[in-house]
Amino acid sequence: MKKIAIFTMLFFCFAVTICQAASNNEFALGGITLGMSKNAVKNIYGEPKQLEDKHNRDICMYGDSFVLHFFDGYVTSMEIDDNNGVKMPAGFTVGSDLRELVKYFGQNYGLSPDYREYDDMYYADFLYFYPDKSAVILRVGYDDDKICYIRIQATGIST
Repeated sequence: MKKIAIFTMLFFCFAVTICQAASNNEFALGGITLGMSKNAVKNIYGEPKQLEDKHNRDICMYGDSFVLHFFDGYVTSMEIDDNNGVKMPAGFTVGSDLRELVKYFGQNYGLSPDYREYDDMYYADFLYFYPDKSAVILRVGYDDDKICYIRIQATGIST
């Protein structure tokens, strides 16, 4: 009987963790999430400052440094490269400490970054798989351990 109670408790904890992971969207910027419709974005931010329409792919610029990419009317990636008040749900933004971001995603999601250098910029890339097996890439550009660029992008990768 004791084994059944322990098994039930462990199963319940596992199920709660999976549900929290599925409903918790850390990979957002300024209240915008991947897969959000263009109309939902307009309801939050209004009309974009600049719109580039390339077939089914739109690029919308809000302000000088908040860029959203859409495919068929849905957000596929977003990026910031200035401390414009746009933040991730955990509060990270341009100017934040990279070490704190790495620590946060390591402790909460077991993620370790892949460090790269590209076009004279240093990046920490994270790959996260959701319970539905879709994936997202978080790319963080940094200089002297300060974040200077954040990009969140949906991928075609699945397990």
